[in-house]
Amino acid sequence: MEKIKIDIIQLGNSRYLQQWHFIDKLLRSKKSKIFEIISIKKVSLPNAEYDWTYYDSQLSNLMHCGSFNANISIGFIDYPLEDNYFLRKISDCAAVATFFDTYDLMSEANIDPNNFILLIIYICCTVFVQATHEIEYMEDLFHDEARGCLFDMAGIKSDILLSTSHPQLCYECETRLRNCVIDKEYIPTLKRELKRIKKSRYYRIIAWIKDHPVLSIIITSVFTIILNLISSLIFQLLWNKI
Repeated sequence: MEKIKIDIIQLGNSRYLQQWHFIDKLLRSKKSKIFEIISIKKVSLPNAEYDWTYYDSQLSNLMHCGSFNANISIGFIDYPLEDNYFLRKISDCAAVATFFDTYDLMSEANIDPNNFILLIIYICCTVFVQATHEIEYMEDLFHDEARGCLFDMAGIKSDILLSTSHPQLCYECETRLRNCVIDKEYIPTLKRELKRIKKSRYYRIIAWIKDHPVLSIIITSVFTIILNLISSLIFQLLWNKI
């Protein structure tokens, strides 16, 4: 199966430097059998509209800087997008996603914001293999019901937490995808790679502590006592040798 080649475009300065470090790691890792990031570019933003929103017409002029070797270009921005969507299709081969709201939602829910980046990449790749030139609007692929699926509309922004914690293909979307003329390895490969997207160990520990505050205090107290006893014993042994 041939990998989908992707250009990543940073639209304006970003406050989320850790996420851009993660994208740089994706550029160098080459682990995915579905996609390959071939370049990361940065472009300056013009002034936004009166409501600080960036509209498709503005962004389309910025998304033409991708490589000729890329199949698709994906831009990431810190500001609101048209109609407050988390992802907008700008052309047949370009889309823009925003960290606006999504980053804070995931951080508060103890979900690694890097999951959002992976979610966007897999959405765009899966849209690309479905011959999007025959689909008038990208929104036609999405469903209103939140199922933890790649194609959750997330009209209520917080619904994106379902698909960023454990993304999957729902039955309806998988059936549609199987009816497309695509490489037979794409769906099983996609499902395997989606299973790798989960909360990092750090965020799982934080979530567990929030869900079990009393037990966390007890465990912390026990470990503190044990460490104090061990420290005292070591000190006593060393003191006796002097």
